[in-house]
Amino acid sequence: MVFYEVIEKRRTIRDFENETIPEEVVERIISSGLKAPTNDHMRDWHYIVIQDKDTVANLLEIIPKGISDSDMEQLLKDWNLKDFEQQEAYRNAVPKQHRMLLDASVIVIPLLKQKTDILHPENLSHLNGFASIWCSIENIFLASTSEGYGCTLRSPSVKPPVL
Repeated sequence: MVFYEVIEKRRTIRDFENETIPEEVVERIISSGLKAPTNDHMRDWHYIVIQDKDTVANLLEIIPKGISDSDMEQLLKDWNLKDFEQQEAYRNAVPKQHRMLLDASVIVIPLLKQKTDILHPENLSHLNGFASIWCSIENIFLASTSEGYGCTLRSPSVKPPVL
């Protein structure tokens, strides 16, 4: 696939097919993430790759399986989502959070060794590592698209319990 075609075709996918992704493809995709730029050349990133469905199911126990209508309306209000199309996108996406992860063939958990408080950085340069891992994640998304696979991202909206 041509580079610009990959960028054009990259989409967030929340409905996955039951398909096994070959190990060498997973390795190529992760390797693409590791080639992303980094501010200090240290690449303090690690990835946990999970393909075992039982392990995924156990990890997903901390993620709510649904959301009530009133909680959805509160979320839209809290996040100041006023655009109708954006609200509809969230109404479609949020209830799928648990299932999309459970149905995924591969779960990749990116880890960053953040040296400072990410929510209260002393200065903007303290966020360089965080910015770098997002570049890495985008490389993974683009590589997945190039390989013909869809992908999605889930960021926790609240602090999850410690396991």
